[in-house]
Amino acid sequence: MQDYFRAILAVQQAIGYDWASCLQAPAEFEQILAFETKAGFKLNDELLELYACANGTQNPCNSDQAFLIPIHQWLSLESAADYYFAYKDTLASRSALFKEPGGYIPGPNLFPLLEDGRGSCFWVDLNADDEHYGQLFRTNTGGDASCYAFSSLTSLFKTISEAYDNQIISMDPEGWLECDYEDYYALASKNEPTMPCWQKI
Repeated sequence: MQDYFRAILAVQQAIGYDWASCLQAPAEFEQILAFETKAGFKLNDELLELYACANGTQNPCNSDQAFLIPIHQWLSLESAADYYFAYKDTLASRSALFKEPGGYIPGPNLFPLLEDGRGSCFWVDLNADDEHYGQLFRTNTGGDASCYAFSSLTSLFKTISEAYDNQIISMDPEGWLECDYEDYYALASKNEPTMPCWQKI
């Protein structure tokens, strides 16, 4: 996964998008332990690998350079803890926000990774012994149903890296990221044909 992470940074640098300046230093053991103690569940190996690259993005950061993908910001462990507890009661109540079209609702141990500030978020399922453990669950307040989107963090970063490589994600003249969503959904569907989010594509 770290290879995809570095590849994304290289393409961003080449197009003049300075997300790297918004990244924090790698997470330290004490920060990881603080999140796990507060949330009551442990990060998986992929999250540990990712946060060894950086502890998410600074908050605040230059608003047009703060995103890994359009609109979505990578949360630091501290911001992830705040976000998780803001939604903890919603998770516990098995809200419709977290319900897939077929009726399945994940367990409460979800780690918020990428969020858009409006309730849409990519969560890593950390419900131990569950068949979806380690998968990325997407909540969406923009109309589409919530659903599982990626089988792993590695798959997510692979897809994002390929989207940058193929100029599916690019930078507009004002310095904001933009995305050809039709091509992005086709790429995600090719990489993750069994994931519910892309089966309708």
